[in-house]
Amino acid sequence: MPRAPKFLVGVVDVRGHMLPVVDLRRRAGVNAAARPAHIIAVRLGKRFIGAAVDEVCDVYAADANAVGDIAMLELDPQFVRCALRWGQRLVPLM
Repeated sequence: MPRAPKFLVGVVDVRGHMLPVVDLRRRAGVNAAARPAHIIAVRLGKRFIGAAVDEVCDVYAADANAVGDIAMLELDPQFVRCALRWGQRLVPLM
């Protein structure tokens, strides 16, 4: 797409809504030879985007009470801003 960030790889129509599609590897600055195989719809507040990913392992639905701060985890806040408490697991959210 002309004049778009390099990680914005296109748009997709999902049930009548146009979603921008981002390649998470490009966004994170990771080079890989293979192209992502799947696009997942992700809700960011009141907006949706498509995320190009290699694989989908699990799908989580949680309320705001399950999302916590990551200040103690020493992760790069540019990519991981919070984490989801899922049972005994802590899942970082990009």
